[in-house]
Amino acid sequence: MGANFNLLDTAIGDRVLNPTAIDAIMGNQSGSMSQIVSTAGVTTLIAAQPFDRAVIISFNCTTVFANGDGAQPTITIGQTGSATKFAAAARFTSAAANSSQVFGGILTANTALIVTCTAGTGTTETGASTITAISQSN
Repeated sequence: MGANFNLLDTAIGDRVLNPTAIDAIMGNQSGSMSQIVSTAGVTTLIAAQPFDRAVIISFNCTTVFANGDGAQPTITIGQTGSATKFAAAARFTSAAANSSQVFGGILTANTALIVTCTAGTGTTETGASTITAISQSN
């Protein structure tokens, strides 16, 4: 019989998926990251594969996204070649602390699931989150 897994990571909140358990079940077709106000760049959550996959992405805001003496950080969720396929930056503008959003769709063959972050531009703006994704081939 298979192992039992707790899919929710209760150490950081009951709405955050446990990436270790998801990886074990999904065969490394999952990924997770934490984003803070200073995070910048592109992170690959799920590597490219030579076939289409259904994907579910969970966004959990841990600190309110707010402007300060500069602009709040921004996030987009997409795939290689289409950085906003699943979620444009406007979906996260002024996100409330402890709020969650779920996105889904088809991750196209030969593309990776990516999260693009732009850091806040000043010293007093806020915004932090966790993003977890799982995929399943057809």
